Amino acid sequence: MSSIFLSYSRNDLEAAQRLQEILASEGVDVWRDQDSIYAGEKWPKAIGEGISGQSLFVLLWSHTAAASHFVEFEWNTAIALKKLIIPVLLDDATLPPLLSSINAVSFSNPDETKKRILQQLKQPLPIADTQQEQVLHKLEGIQKQSPQEVTRDAKAIYEQEGWTVQGNVYHITGENIYITNGDNKKKWYQRVTTWAAALALVIILIFFFKDRMLKQEEFPLTIYIHGQQGASDVLDYGPVRVRLGQYRLPPKEVDAQGEVYFEGIPMKYYHDSVKLELLSRPYAILHQSAYTPNQSQRITFEVSPANIQVRGTVYDNGMRTEGAILDFDSGLAVDTTNQQGNFDLMIPKGEGEAAVISITYQGRVRFQRNMILSAHTPLQLTLDPL
Repeated sequence: MSSIFLSYSRNDLEAAQRLQEILASEGVDVWRDQDSIYAGEKWPKAIGEGISGQSLFVLLWSHTAAASHFVEFEWNTAIALKKLIIPVLLDDATLPPLLSSINAVSFSNPDETKKRILQQLKQPLPIADTQQEQVLHKLEGIQKQSPQEVTRDAKAIYEQEGWTVQGNVYHITGENIYITNGDNKKKWYQRVTTWAAALALVIILIFFFKDRMLKQEEFPLTIYIHGQQGASDVLDYGPVRVRLGQYRLPPKEVDAQGEVYFEGIPMKYYHDSVKLELLSRPYAILHQSAYTPNQSQRITFEVSPANIQVRGTVYDNGMRTEGAILDFDSGLAVDTTNQQGNFDLMIPKGEGEAAVISITYQGRVRFQRNMILSAHTPLQLTLDPL
C-alpha cells in the first residue's frame, strides 16, 4: 500500500484529518504523529523513522505551521532523509527558502491536491542510501525534549553534515524527478571566483558599516523571573515570550536560575516598556514591568501559580457552532466546541489577564481578538462572516 507522512501544525488538525480521509478513500495509508510519540524519550528518532518509512512527505503549510518547531523539525528531517516533499498550502504563508523551488498545491482545491499526491505516488522513488541510516543514528543521539532545542540541534547536525545546505530536495514534475539545492559541483576556478567575490563583499561591508556597528545598533536584555518567596524561589517556568512595545521577541526557555537572555534587539526599542508572557506554565504575573531597557538591561518579574477556567459559546450566523477550534495565545490552551457550541477549559493565566483568542472553523481562521479573561463572565463569541 502507498503511504505518506503528513506534517502539520496542531492548529491545522481539522485540515489534516480531512486530507487523511480523502487519501484513505483512495487506499493511501497516512502516517500522522501522535502526542504519545512526542512524550517518549526518543521522539526525534521515532519521528525520523516515521518519515523514512513512508513513500512521500506531505507538508500542510500555514502561518501556524511556519511558527511550529515540530513542523520545522519534520520538514528539515525530510530533506536530510532525501524524501519526496509535497507542500500543500492552507493559507498565504510563504514557504521556507529550502522548499521554495518545489511546486506547491493549494488545499482550496482538494481534488487537485489528491490528484497531485496520487500522481507522485505512482512515480519511481529515489533509491535509499546510507545517508538515511546516518540521519536516524544522529537523531537517536539527541537527548533534548523541548521541540525548540531538538529542532536547533537537528538543524545543526544536518548543516554540519551537508544534509540541508548541500542537501537534496526531491520533487517531481511530470515523469521526471528533480533535485534542487543539491551538491554544488562547480569547477575549481568557479568556486575560487565565488569565494573571492564573497570575501571582497564582506571586506567592503565591514569598512562601510564600521561606524554604524560601533554605535551599537543592537542591545541585549536579561529577564529574571522568581516566585513570591524572592530570589530563592526559582521555579520551572518553561518558555517565555517578551515584548518591547510592539516588538515581540521569539520564545525562549528560562534557565535553572530563572533567567532568560536575549540579544540582537534593535536599538529603536531601547526606550519601550518590557512585557512578559509565560507560555506553557500556570503562572500569573504579579508585577508587570513598566521598566525600559535604558533604565536596566536586567529586568525582574515576580510571578505566582495561577489557573483560570474560561467558559463560553461560539456562534456562526446566530447558530451555535460545533467543532470550532479555540486557540488561546498560539497553543497556550486549545479546546473544541461541543454539539451545543460550548467550550470549557483551564488556561494558565490569572483573572483579568489578556489573551489572543483565535477560532478556526472548517479549515479557516474565522475569529481573532485580544480579550480580557474572566472566570465569572462566560464568553459569547461570534465568528466573522465569510
